[in-house]
Amino acid sequence: MTAALAACSSPAGGAKAGDGPVTLTWWSWLSNAPALAKAYEKQYPNVKIQFTQVPGGTPAYTKYGAALRAGSGAADVLQIEYQELPQFASEGHIVDMTSYVKKYMAGFPDFTKRMVTYQGKIWGAPIDLDPMMLLYRPDTLQKHSIPVPTTWTDFASAAKTLHEADPSKYMTFFAPNNGGRMMGMLWQGGATPFEDQGNGTWKIDFTSTAAKQVMNFWGDLIKAGYVKVDTDFTPAWGNSIANGVYATDVGAIWSPTYEIGPYLKKAGYKWKAAVMPQWDASNPLQSMWGGLSFAVTDQCKNPAAAAQFATWLGTNKTALESHGTAGGLYCASKDFANTAAFTSGMPVLGGQKENQLVSTIIPTLEKSMFQWSPWTQYAYGQLQAQMQDAVTGKITYNQALANVQASVVQTAKQQGYKVA
Repeated sequence: MTAALAACSSPAGGAKAGDGPVTLTWWSWLSNAPALAKAYEKQYPNVKIQFTQVPGGTPAYTKYGAALRAGSGAADVLQIEYQELPQFASEGHIVDMTSYVKKYMAGFPDFTKRMVTYQGKIWGAPIDLDPMMLLYRPDTLQKHSIPVPTTWTDFASAAKTLHEADPSKYMTFFAPNNGGRMMGMLWQGGATPFEDQGNGTWKIDFTSTAAKQVMNFWGDLIKAGYVKVDTDFTPAWGNSIANGVYATDVGAIWSPTYEIGPYLKKAGYKWKAAVMPQWDASNPLQSMWGGLSFAVTDQCKNPAAAAQFATWLGTNKTALESHGTAGGLYCASKDFANTAAFTSGMPVLGGQKENQLVSTIIPTLEKSMFQWSPWTQYAYGQLQAQMQDAVTGKITYNQALANVQASVVQTAKQQGYKVA
């Protein structure tokens, strides 16, 4: 453990992987991370990767923050989702990677650069794209003669039809505990909660017409009883997935691997993936829930070597194959389309080639101007608290959004930012 937590032990400076003995520490929650470390060491025998598995999401960021703010004990390379990069960058604990990563960015979709850029600098090497998807059970929908919904109007109608025909079934669940999922829904609905206007000024908008439309849509379905409020990633929720309580999951490309597959026996692989329903079919919008990068910490004594490893994780063909198969990711690199993993079928989806479906979504994502802010975790927490009150009837959904707006604006100002 001591070795795993130590900062890199090679001499300070600009050494790269081929320059001499280098030891790098790496924290990640990817299931295929140990295999990736071995593959890198094989390609670069002078490099030793000391890997430590960390829990994903909030527990990881809590661990990161404690070590980074203490000034010691953090790994050289950290797995950080796109939405978290601005916060770590604003706190000054990760390295500006522009000079290391910029030359690789032409190999990624254009909007990927925005996902890793804050105040004009690149803070992480991009790994994957996590478009939101509609996962569904064909058997449940077909039993009740329900087409796969292509609009949210169709979805609401289907939710009513299904639950009235079988009160034990729900079209899907709404998880007020998951700020990331809710933010993805807002994004897909056309809301833009954050806009960096430069010079430390931000526009913060959780009360737009689009945001209200999205949250009241879910509120109406919950009130009618057609959508069940459920805390996701809990045993009870997993049992509902396993027992076919939900006909759909408004998730992401990684949801079959991490939300559905763990709760199913192979015989239960009855799910399929589809493009998210649209609010306006004539103006399709897509969004992401997540997306990974690898960043280099300010505690690393060999940032050049660490940056080389981080970029290898998102550009090397061996790494792309591993991410696409063992990791269940859709890699951001355009070269991913040339791998076997890209064309392989997903077992949880009965062999459906989900990656090829996702590739049709990327051009729509390219149009998105969605941005992340330095207060993502705080905003998630506020969304979760306020929506919990909304689903229990304590406040309206509009009031919940207004409360989120007020608290995030206050926090931004307290941290020295201007709010337009």
